[in-house]
Amino acid sequence: MHAHQRRHPTGARRRRRARAATRVALLLLLASSLPAQPVPDPGEPTRRQPQPAARAAPAPLQQVLRWIRAGRLDAAETALRARVDQPGASPAAAHLLGVVLLERARFTEAETWLAQAAAARPDRAVWHRRHAQALLELGRCQQAIAALDRALALRDEPAWQRARAACALNVGDFAAAAAGFARVLAALPDDPEALYELAVLRAQDDDEDAARALLSRALDVAPAHVGARYEAGRLALASGAYDAARDAFDRVLARVPGHVGAHYGRVQLMRLAGTDEATRIAAVDAFRAASAQQEQIERMGQALQLAPQNVDLRLRMIDALLTAGDDREARRHLEMARRLAPTR
Repeated sequence: MHAHQRRHPTGARRRRRARAATRVALLLLLASSLPAQPVPDPGEPTRRQPQPAARAAPAPLQQVLRWIRAGRLDAAETALRARVDQPGASPAAAHLLGVVLLERARFTEAETWLAQAAAARPDRAVWHRRHAQALLELGRCQQAIAALDRALALRDEPAWQRARAACALNVGDFAAAAAGFARVLAALPDDPEALYELAVLRAQDDDEDAARALLSRALDVAPAHVGARYEAGRLALASGAYDAARDAFDRVLARVPGHVGAHYGRVQLMRLAGTDEATRIAAVDAFRAASAQQEQIERMGQALQLAPQNVDLRLRMIDALLTAGDDREARRHLEMARRLAPTR
């Protein structure tokens, strides 16, 4: 390249700077001609920020009720928890959640929701009754009586009267219990449980004639009632009617082989009748075995009060009850175990 063709470096830099300044000016001019764009608020989503997914609406209560009736307690509980988490949730959702938890033996949490629902709608008699049921499962009989009184003030149901009388019996208020069972019989004269419980109370008051009359009525309507049959045998033994007592105890043991009271009654009969020693020893051994078995059942029952969701323990309880011959109580625990099984 000739000398006259060389470009002075200082002049080249000036030209590049000039061109850059021109571009900046053009960009500023272009920006000033565009409409102003709002500055996005930091809390607002931008195009680059994903929109939060819309929250699914909770299942309708009618659908939840169908799930409960079908035993789909997992689905029902999930739907109800979604409902009670919403502001201004319906008391009906809280009540149904308590019902589901009651079915699942989660009694403490069930009582909380049922109490909340009953407080929100004090005009619902059934809600007070279910709250009382949760309190009974927790062993809080005095509070259960108060809840049952609220239910009975709204609706006089014999079954609720029976439950209240049983609560009174549990807390040692025998006069209130007797009055309650009498009210049940005024509405349902052939109720075997009320007849039996009132007979026991009359026997405790030494009114054995009244007790026998009530037990006779109970066995007329429910010949397989083990409690009434045993109490009739006990009264027969006390009055010296040994044949009637023996027949009663034998019939009880035919249905419930591990019945401690009936085994003891047979031992007493043998002693009074002068039965041979070998037979009496065998009867005493059977009584002791039944007593040990009953103590085991009672210990498991106490453990289940503390851990009602322990299915393994409940299954062992069922096995012990079946061994003792108490099919009725075994079925009750089996139903509870079924409710505790996972559902979908």
